[in-house]
Amino acid sequence: MYEKAMVAVDGSQHSFKAVATAGDLARQGAIKEVILIYVMNFPTPRVMPEGMSLDFTPAQYHNELIQAAEVITEKAREQLGPGVNAKVIIDSGPAPEMILQEAEKHHVDLIIIGNRGLNQLQKLLLGSVSSRVVSLATCHVLIVK
Repeated sequence: MYEKAMVAVDGSQHSFKAVATAGDLARQGAIKEVILIYVMNFPTPRVMPEGMSLDFTPAQYHNELIQAAEVITEKAREQLGPGVNAKVIIDSGPAPEMILQEAEKHHVDLIIIGNRGLNQLQKLLLGSVSSRVVSLATCHVLIVK
């Protein structure tokens, strides 16, 4: 039995499968507490050519990202199902590092994460969040396909 499980949510089909698995495990009594984490990764600012401007400010962009994260985490909370309450964390930064940092901070003993089907070239160049989390986690990790 696990005291706390953290589920990484990004809005993808794979992450919602991870949420469904967490809900099943919680209802079966295998998990006492669920934490949903959504990590925003802000794009690198670009220099605009002279005479051009953005149609939004960085603050507006940030607010849009927060609103999207709230919609996704609310959908994930609902997907956990009846009787399963979850704490929600919305953070920003590199996803693997933030997931691991928050898992450590909240004394999580299981991380549940979806497996993205990256093609071999993407995996070679970028790696994947799930493989990085598995490599660096100090607790159990469940990858859901």
